[in-house]
Amino acid sequence: FIQSNLRKMSDDSNGSFIYAEGKNITSTDYTFGSIAFFSFIIGTPGSVMTFWYFILQKRTISSIQYIMISVVDTITTTLLLFNGISEFRNGEPLMFANKWFCFGWAFLWQACTRLSIFLVAILSISRTVSLCYPFFKISFKSICIPVAFYASLVFGQQLLPVLAGNGFWYARRLSMCTWLLTDVVVLHAPDGSVTTMFKVLHFFFVTLEYVLPAFPIIISCIISIVILNKRKAHQNSYQQQQNDLKCQASTTIIYLTLAYIAYNVPFIIMLILESIMVMSDLNFHISMLGIPEPILSFIYTLIGVHMVALNSTTNVLIYFSRKQGLRRFWKSVLTCRMEDYLKKTDHSASGRCSRQSRVRMQYRSPSELQKNSRPSALSGSYQGCSLSATKAIKISSNGTAHIVTQT
Repeated sequence: FIQSNLRKMSDDSNGSFIYAEGKNITSTDYTFGSIAFFSFIIGTPGSVMTFWYFILQKRTISSIQYIMISVVDTITTTLLLFNGISEFRNGEPLMFANKWFCFGWAFLWQACTRLSIFLVAILSISRTVSLCYPFFKISFKSICIPVAFYASLVFGQQLLPVLAGNGFWYARRLSMCTWLLTDVVVLHAPDGSVTTMFKVLHFFFVTLEYVLPAFPIIISCIISIVILNKRKAHQNSYQQQQNDLKCQASTTIIYLTLAYIAYNVPFIIMLILESIMVMSDLNFHISMLGIPEPILSFIYTLIGVHMVALNSTTNVLIYFSRKQGLRRFWKSVLTCRMEDYLKKTDHSASGRCSRQSRVRMQYRSPSELQKNSRPSALSGSYQGCSLSATKAIKISSNGTAHIVTQT
């Protein structure tokens, strides 16, 4: 299906740049171009502000993951700007005609689309683990090391067409630079079947990276929703108030996961059909479903390219609607009052202080307090912030110790 819709032809004599055949601009081009510009105008500034906001926050597992997701979303929505320009210019390559720009654009696009799926999976699974095992501490290394390892694999994967001597090329039907597995390995064996190497690479580069992650993401989302509903039903008003912040964070992650599911399930279904086509040695073809080729081309471009950018844009809207601190941050930036915002909110490395936090202090027994009734320093923690006070011990006639503190 992809091969039939991405026919290539050489653009210059030495064949250093290749692009698909063009056509007259249509309403479809205007539609895709408008989606690309919308994603850039809303998604890019929003992702940059989200990244800036979380950079200022206390370093937690969730904030680190939000930072990585916002970086990927920023790159994804920015790249769509050049796609939109080409859509409105009758599919002309424009900047894509430069082979180095074509390589850089396709390299970042292919890498970011894969990393975004992996980051959503890590975020969803880690939150579910926290809900199921509240006392289990997830370390930073358990998050950062898998992400770094997978990123290195993805970056190395994007070098395969270059090592094969083909490079990236401009696909008019998508108005973007890309590469196919047929640029790396041979599709057909002498007997007409699909080669084993193509099936292996298709499994690792398509099924393993796009299709399989959807299952743990969906399962984690369902488990999180069930756990939150059960806790809400069995908790009194005081317990609900104490766990309100944690529930809000979990709900935000659930919304991000649901957005991923909504935008990516159609593409996953398409890839499943493609995998069936490959494993059946092309005996099954998507065109057998009776859908006209122009509609198939429109569907593939919409769900394979533009819905990815819409997912990144939706993430920004979810952050903005769910996080009051982010809205205050936006207001301070737009009104040029960042100094006031930083003064009102402690963004030091030790974290922020919250009025809802409880001071955790250790007390001595009454016998120990009688031995030393002098005022002494009392230390505690206030959600990561240091707290000091002076205590005075007053012993009543019945031996009860009363602590009078002065901060």
